[in-house]
Amino acid sequence: EDPNLNADDMPDLDDVPETDVTRDDPLGEQPNQEQASGQRAGDSMSQSRKLPQRADVQGSHEPLVYLDLDSEPQAYALAQRPIYVRSSTLGEYADGSWGRVGEGISPRWIFDQQDGREDGTVSLPEEFPRAAQAARVSYKIYVKGSTGAALLAMQGVSEFELPQVMRYDDDWYRSSKIGNIAYRAASRPLSLEDVIGAERLRPGKIAKVYSEVPDSVLMRRIQQLLDNQMPFGSLTERLLWLKQYLEANYQYSTTVANVDNLDPLENFLFEEKRGYCDFYATAAALMVRMMGVPSRIGYGFSKGEFDGEKLFTFYEDGAHSWPEIFLEDQGWVVFDVTPSGQAGGGQAENDPLTKDGGNNDPLLSKIDEENSAVSDLVSYLVFCAALLAFALWYYLKRDEAREAEGEVGGSDGKTRKLPAYLAEFCRLVKACGLDPQ
Repeated sequence: EDPNLNADDMPDLDDVPETDVTRDDPLGEQPNQEQASGQRAGDSMSQSRKLPQRADVQGSHEPLVYLDLDSEPQAYALAQRPIYVRSSTLGEYADGSWGRVGEGISPRWIFDQQDGREDGTVSLPEEFPRAAQAARVSYKIYVKGSTGAALLAMQGVSEFELPQVMRYDDDWYRSSKIGNIAYRAASRPLSLEDVIGAERLRPGKIAKVYSEVPDSVLMRRIQQLLDNQMPFGSLTERLLWLKQYLEANYQYSTTVANVDNLDPLENFLFEEKRGYCDFYATAAALMVRMMGVPSRIGYGFSKGEFDGEKLFTFYEDGAHSWPEIFLEDQGWVVFDVTPSGQAGGGQAENDPLTKDGGNNDPLLSKIDEENSAVSDLVSYLVFCAALLAFALWYYLKRDEAREAEGEVGGSDGKTRKLPAYLAEFCRLVKACGLDPQ
C-alpha cells in the first residue's frame, strides 16, 4: 500500500486504538450478521438479509467512514446528490430473504500485474460502454474499526490502489486489512439521474437469478397493484412513476409495529405502509423485476456530511440499502427510492449548493427541466404556425380586395387598373371557378 497513506491520516477518530494488522488467512471468519442497517463499517459480509417482523432501529451518530476526494470541484458537484459508499450486494431473493448470488463459488484474487502494469493498483474490468464514460472520481477512503469483511468503495468502483484484492460474485471485494484502515480507490458512480437523458433505456441481459420473483400469493398481489396503478409508458417513465409512487404513498419510519404479525413486505405495502430503507429497497427491487428489469440490493452508507471542501463523513445512522437495476450498455445503476432527506437516503447535510429548502430531488429536477424544454418548444411552434396563418390570410384578403377593385398583376410584376368592362368580365370568370389571369 501507499506508505504515505495509513491509519494515522484518519481524521477525528477519538483516540480509538489502531489495529491495522494482516491476518494469515485473508478470508478470516465470515461474521453472522442478520440485523438491520446500522452495523459497523465493513461488517456486511452476511449471507442473507431478511426484513424483520418488527423494528425499532436506533443508530448512533458515530463517524465510521471518511471519503476524501482528490478534486474539490468534483466534491462540490457530488455534494448536490446522494453518494453511495457500498460494501456489498445481495441479488438472490427466496423465502422472504435476500441472499448472495454465486453462493458456494470460490472467490478469486485480482493482482496488480494482471492489467499489464505493475503500479500498485488493481484495475477492475469496465464491461459496459456507457458506464466507462461516466466521470471518474478518485479518493482516499478511511474506515474505522473494519473487520476485513468487505472493502468499502463508492458505487461503480473501477480500481483499488492495493497490491491485490479478493473478488466475490456480485461485486464484493475484500482484503486482509482490519482495524482502522485507509486506502485509495477510484469509481465511476452511476445513478438513474445520470442516464435519464441518455438514449432509450432498456433492461440488460444478465443471469436469470436477478430477475426471479417467487410464485406466491403476495407476489401476485404486488403484480396486481402494478397492473392497476402503473401507467403505460417507456421504461424511464415507469421507473420514475414507481419512485414517486413509493415516496407519495408510504411513510419513512425506523419503527415498524406490524401488530397483525403479517409478512413484513405485505405489512409495508398493504397494511402499515411505513418502514425504512430495507423495506423500500426490497419492494422496489421486486417491482422492477416484475417490469422485466434485473435488480439487486446494495448495502453500505449514504447521506454523507460534506465539510465544504473535499471531505465527506458517513455516520452509523447513515447506513443504508438501495436497489440497483441492470440496464443495457450501462451495467448496474443505483435506483434509490427511499424518500429524500431520510436516513441514508438524502442530500449531503451541509451541501452549500442546496440550502434554499427547495425541491432537490435530481430525478424530478431533470424531468421538470425536460418538460419545461418541451413546453417551450411547443409554444414556439404554435406561435410560428399562428404567424404563418395570419400572413397567408392577409395575403389572400389583399388579393381579393385588389380583384374587387379591378386590379390585376401584369407579367412584369406590376399591378394595373383594369377598365370597368374587363374588371366585370374577370369577376364573372372567377365566379365560374376559373382563373381570370
